Amino acid sequence: MSLPISDLLYPKNLKQAREVQRYISERLILDDEPPLKDTFVFGVVDVSANMYSPYAYAACTVFEYPSLKMLDWYGYSGKYVFPYIPTYLVFREGPLLYELLKDIVKELDLVIFDGQGIIHPLRVGIATHMGFIFDKKTIGFAKKLLYGNVVDGKVIDPEDGMVLGYEVKLGKRGGPVYISPGYRISPERAVEIIKSMADGYKIPKVIRSAHIYANKLRKEGGL
Repeated sequence: MSLPISDLLYPKNLKQAREVQRYISERLILDDEPPLKDTFVFGVVDVSANMYSPYAYAACTVFEYPSLKMLDWYGYSGKYVFPYIPTYLVFREGPLLYELLKDIVKELDLVIFDGQGIIHPLRVGIATHMGFIFDKKTIGFAKKLLYGNVVDGKVIDPEDGMVLGYEVKLGKRGGPVYISPGYRISPERAVEIIKSMADGYKIPKVIRSAHIYANKLRKEGGL
């Protein structure tokens, strides 16, 4: 990471925000080196906010893999400094997530984000962007398809045919979810890890946990 955090997360306008995304997209690492060990520690992050409120509440739940035993959770609350604009979510939630993760990310081998990885017009969703900032393996877990075409369960970039991720149905009820690598992990390994967490629901309990704790934090008024 050569750009300062102020440039990576606090753009002055949309033009600068897009330039930051292009900068990161030219530096993507989407392989599995170094590979995760058989047992590792991972975090799941999410952000909760009341509609029309400038305040938001971020949570990170920490688990051991493959047991999926919950080890701890962390929270952070603050104000949004950027409006909601599709494909620019990281500039709204990223500053909160940076503050949440900066002191604990070194203890995590992987972070799963409620949002896109490379299933994004520039291949820089929130999971990719934050993975680049922390130089950490990340996965994007999204409930909606932001970009690309689905062909035989694969999300394909219409521009060059690259496999960006996978459309996966994890539960008997509900629709599919969209799994993609964020940073330092391959599409195949990302979907393999998420599938191993399936528990019969559209969104596995492990993934839902961050949302539950972010809501808890919001209802209690933050930290």
